[in-house]
Amino acid sequence: MWFLSQLLKVVGSSRRLTFVSDRQQGLLDALSSVFPNAHHAYCLNHLKRNLIDKLVGLHTNYKLSLMKILVKCAYAPTVASFQHYMEKLRRIVGNGRVDSMLDGLQNDKWANAFFRGKRYGEMSSNVAESYNNLIGGARELPITCMVDMIRVQIMTQLSNKRAESKIWPMKLCPVMEKKLVDSLKLAKSWDVIVASDTVLEVHSFISFYVDIDKQTCSCHEWQLNGFPCCHIVHALRSSGRDVYDFIDTFFRVDCFRESYKESVYPVPSSERFDFDGAGSLIIKPSITKKQPGQNKKKRIPSKGENVKQIKYGRCLKYGNHNKKTCKAAI
Repeated sequence: MWFLSQLLKVVGSSRRLTFVSDRQQGLLDALSSVFPNAHHAYCLNHLKRNLIDKLVGLHTNYKLSLMKILVKCAYAPTVASFQHYMEKLRRIVGNGRVDSMLDGLQNDKWANAFFRGKRYGEMSSNVAESYNNLIGGARELPITCMVDMIRVQIMTQLSNKRAESKIWPMKLCPVMEKKLVDSLKLAKSWDVIVASDTVLEVHSFISFYVDIDKQTCSCHEWQLNGFPCCHIVHALRSSGRDVYDFIDTFFRVDCFRESYKESVYPVPSSERFDFDGAGSLIIKPSITKKQPGQNKKKRIPSKGENVKQIKYGRCLKYGNHNKKTCKAAI
């Protein structure tokens, strides 16, 4: 709650935000309170882990096939396609524990067909996991050294991103530019029938309804990802419009450069600090007493994720204690 309250002061409440989380109970409670108007999406990778936990004892290949169906449910752009894959998943599994997990999920939090915010194609919280991985080596250091190491890592990353984006000649970031080019190649043989200045019908193997003014397509990809689908791209090109005018600014090189334009500057070492011995400059130690035990290093399990239990030799029971803390009578 405290962290999100501080975040609210930085980003404000006027922006249309989407949070992607692993369903931690603390986040579920705090997000609805601090950001009541923001959209909340569940990380697909964590949902896949939850599904695996419900399929203990089954063959690995069978688990992988079921996870693929779960992914299709999440990516399904229409309600009809979502229901088709969901029924298939329930029918194949036939497991009451899996049914309870699926029933406990809110469809508008994880399935594209029901989600009303914008995820821009991000279905997982991998960006946070990657950052945790990046700073993993700093966690074991003392607090001042840890903060300084993270500062150096961020300073290096910002500098590298600025240098990388300077040589990009295109309007869109390379990945999205390639996606646009692929869409143009795919749709070059399709037919376009004009209904009005803004409404068109694109014929591929089936027909799609395109409304340029409302920025919608009957395949729902444009509404979901904020990036024109291949039907929209072909319709825009056929009508003589500039495709780049209908692409969200977040995918542009200019926006990428703007994100990394700020710098993190070097901090001199403690030997170079000017210190006059004034009492107001003395930093006193914290009054908070450090709790016993080692600092946590492992990822906190998400909601619904089972923690692997260990069988101990002293009491022959499963749990998360050790030989010293075991209180079972022998």
